Amino acid sequence: MMPGLFAELYRLVSSEDRPSKASLQALQAEANDVIAHMIQFDVLAYEKYMLYLQGVIAAPAVRQPLKQFTAEERGRIEAYYAGSETLRRYRHTAKAGQQEERV
Repeated sequence: MMPGLFAELYRLVSSEDRPSKASLQALQAEANDVIAHMIQFDVLAYEKYMLYLQGVIAAPAVRQPLKQFTAEERGRIEAYYAGSETLRRYRHTAKAGQQEERV
């Protein structure tokens, strides 16, 4: 859902330049906000629905024993996504996927 955020955290921590504690905490706080919203739902179904909203996958349907989200749940998730700069900024992109395949 936000691979770019975790890649940025890793880049900062593993760089020779010492990142500020505040910059690391800010990135972790962004991840924590998304995680706090996600755990209000079935986590696997939520991740799949979010990947669908980000355009990574074509269909958000899950198989049993996971349950499909109700219209109300989908509405809550979609509203959160619309207001989350983190999920839009750090989402997976085709370009990133191509780079990962070469690694």
